[in-house]
Amino acid sequence: GVDCVLGDLAAAWAAAHVIGAVDDAVADDAVAHDAVADAAVDDAAIDAVAIARRAPADRLAEAQPLDDIAVSYVFDELALSAGSQRALFSTIGSRALVWRRDRWEPGALGDHRRINAGAAFGGERDAQLFAAGDPLTVPRHVAAQRVASYLSTTRRAGAATALRLLARALPFVPRRASELLVPYAEPGADYGRTRFAIIAQARRGFAAAQVTVTGHDLYRTSAVIAAWAARALVARTAGPVGIRAAGELFRAVPALRAIARAADLTIEPSFGEPL
Repeated sequence: GVDCVLGDLAAAWAAAHVIGAVDDAVADDAVAHDAVADAAVDDAAIDAVAIARRAPADRLAEAQPLDDIAVSYVFDELALSAGSQRALFSTIGSRALVWRRDRWEPGALGDHRRINAGAAFGGERDAQLFAAGDPLTVPRHVAAQRVASYLSTTRRAGAATALRLLARALPFVPRRASELLVPYAEPGADYGRTRFAIIAQARRGFAAAQVTVTGHDLYRTSAVIAAWAARALVARTAGPVGIRAAGELFRAVPALRAIARAADLTIEPSFGEPL
């Protein structure tokens, strides 16, 4: 939900703005804005504005790929369930994948970048290369020379440096070491206190765009996204099938608007007013 759907759609919106893809982004946005502004958006309204694609869309920027797409995940007061901790433990001994031109390759050790999710998240902070799903999904519908994901879980510069050094070492730790790690979930943990920001950045030459999505409570948000997506897909009469990225199934702008309303999220495009 939070990883993949939000990052994938935000990246598609930013990429569409960079290349000026009016048909898929701006035109759909104009049609969908009024329809999804009503709080009582139902299946009929979802189908009416064609948020769910009825046919596969052309891959954005196929003729002139973007130079770089980066999707960064920023967390404050991160609280993880035991299952989420086990998923993180399973990445020990491996390196995050990065899309380069026409294939996936292991990312560089210690790869990081400076990001800014706004004053509410402490302004500029460091983010480390992260094994999120965006390098796997975004290239399916956006052509780019490089697609990577990053993660920031702390505002403190010293802690961020320590995490960067740890990230360099983890690929050399035997995978079986993950079996020794025992997840700990505090009884009665308040998962709703976690605040997150997803920053999708797209660039081609000197043209760049950024779409930031902010919210709170990872688990509630993921549940809302899954339910919304199921309703939107059921409402369509035809469309792409099989294993698909969010951007292959939904039009980025109206979909993000509808999801934001359903999940109480805020969208801040660098090229327009916050939504």
